[in-house]
Amino acid sequence: MKELRKFIRQVIKEARTKQPGDLPQAELLGLINHVLDGGDLFDFSEKFAGSHAEILQGSDSGKFSAKSKSGRSAGGSWHPPRGKAQQITNQMGSLDIPSSSRRFAFEFIDAVQRPDYINYLIGDIPAAVEYTGELTKAEADSLNNSQEVLKFVSLDDISHDSFNLTAEDIEELESIREELEAGKLNRDSLKSLGKDASRIIAGSISQSLLGGPIEGLIVHSSERMFKIPNPQYSDVQRIQSPLYAMFSGRGGVSKKDIKSRLINADPSDRLLKDMASYLEAVSDLPSGFRTFFTPEESKGLLDLLDSTVAGNQTDGQNLYVKFNKRINTQSDWINT
Repeated sequence: MKELRKFIRQVIKEARTKQPGDLPQAELLGLINHVLDGGDLFDFSEKFAGSHAEILQGSDSGKFSAKSKSGRSAGGSWHPPRGKAQQITNQMGSLDIPSSSRRFAFEFIDAVQRPDYINYLIGDIPAAVEYTGELTKAEADSLNNSQEVLKFVSLDDISHDSFNLTAEDIEELESIREELEAGKLNRDSLKSLGKDASRIIAGSISQSLLGGPIEGLIVHSSERMFKIPNPQYSDVQRIQSPLYAMFSGRGGVSKKDIKSRLINADPSDRLLKDMASYLEAVSDLPSGFRTFFTPEESKGLLDLLDSTVAGNQTDGQNLYVKFNKRINTQSDWINT
């Protein structure tokens, strides 16, 4: 079992998308030079928080098939589109039948029911962001002109080629550049400098191209692809994702077990600590994100949590009902 856990941790580590702090020193220096001086070594596109849909358009009849993110990871086969994938392919019928199969990758951002934490300002029409570049801007524009059910967004639409750097940002990046040019640095130093660079670069983009904050940026170079996360999004995700995973049923724990843990509360329970950390942070969340409860609601829920930890089983039951209902009703989530 110990060896199995070690293997799983290694697989997860290897699968994690690299960030600037993971880059070799020369590449990190190249990134800083690009942001400060411009150039064509790196391409930047926005990363979106939505539902993944991988779609294949066949060359024989133009027929569409799909594969889920989990299916792709497990090596699953293509299947008829359903769910979000079907919502997308239903509006793609006007595309020409290709001479060879085309493989699209979309992030689907629902206008209401979406389990992400950014309040994208897309209005009443869902958006389908194709981020591989397989769908051209001309095709996205044509699809948008032919229907009003779904907004298609191409890679060209989500590309960033400039950064709104303040004088303080420039000074800090130049300082990072000097450190990188001074001599060979160890891995811990590179991670620290990469984290600082990520904060500055992501922070220089004030708004998503769909409105609202950005989740982050995807960067391509001739050597690799890596991600620059938005620290604000990462902080919101860090405190909310454990609770969403548990109460949505994606955490591998039954609702019966969760309810029992709240009714028979153990102060050392990780779930109770995660709930407390979240409720204490609600009032300080940055604007432009989506969360489960209002600051006013969180105060009452903290009192309920304190009573639960003190042994009040009725309050533990009420706490379970409130969290379970709200987390599983995305249309009732709160915009910060």
